[in-house]
Amino acid sequence: MRLRVLQDSLRGFNCIHSPTFAEQFARVKERMNVQEELDRLLFLVSDQSLSLLPEYHQRIKVLQSLQYIDSGGAVQLKGRVACQISSHELLLTELLFENVLSPLAPEESAALLSCLVFTQNTQVEPHITNTLQEAINRVLSVAQRIGELQRDCGIPQTAEEFVGQFKFGLTEVVYCWARGMPFAEIALLTDVQEGTVVRCIQRLDEVLKEVRQAAASWETPSWGARWRGRPWPSAGTSSSPPLSTPTEKLKEREDEDEDGACQDACSQMGDR
Repeated sequence: MRLRVLQDSLRGFNCIHSPTFAEQFARVKERMNVQEELDRLLFLVSDQSLSLLPEYHQRIKVLQSLQYIDSGGAVQLKGRVACQISSHELLLTELLFENVLSPLAPEESAALLSCLVFTQNTQVEPHITNTLQEAINRVLSVAQRIGELQRDCGIPQTAEEFVGQFKFGLTEVVYCWARGMPFAEIALLTDVQEGTVVRCIQRLDEVLKEVRQAAASWETPSWGARWRGRPWPSAGTSSSPPLSTPTEKLKEREDEDEDGACQDACSQMGDR
């Protein structure tokens, strides 16, 4: 129906009877295409196309307030340290500069930082040391301060939402792992699945490596030396328990029993 209306309307245009109509139509079409491309490019370079530009300026204000960059955008000392960290860089950098980890033993530090890699809720209440509990309270305080600052700078996230992303359900598990407890016993301390525990410990190992890298960018020798020399636990090293689940250990025992049976059979044949 619409096509028929358009066809009827074209009969009233005398220009379609021009001998150069096709050439003129091609020129107009080309001009319209060029104008559409020009409009598209002008939009791309305009502020209207930068949907993340407001959030960019908001986060710049946060970094300036925390002294990660100066008023001119130059990266400061805290900013250089944060550049060595891949996730939750604001919180971890603030923890380092406020010496939250300094009074903690290596296993307590690892347990505390597990909140950066664990994202689930758990029904099991962890049993931890008083020192570690005090450190957790300081982490929550620092996170609350960062969340409130971000909110004041216009970032659409409440302080409660920012603080709520850090979970401490694996603190006891990581603490016991770092102290050398067998994984089969560690698995009984939580309702979190074994695979999740293993993945969190492996991710935590990367976080601890980043802490050492951040220490290397610190210009104060005493601070850097203290953290670079810290005996952090490391997943998969001889100083930490192996990250194998009870199921894997059972399979290892079955393989060992099978090998032992084969050796006994060979010995009996040799005696004959």
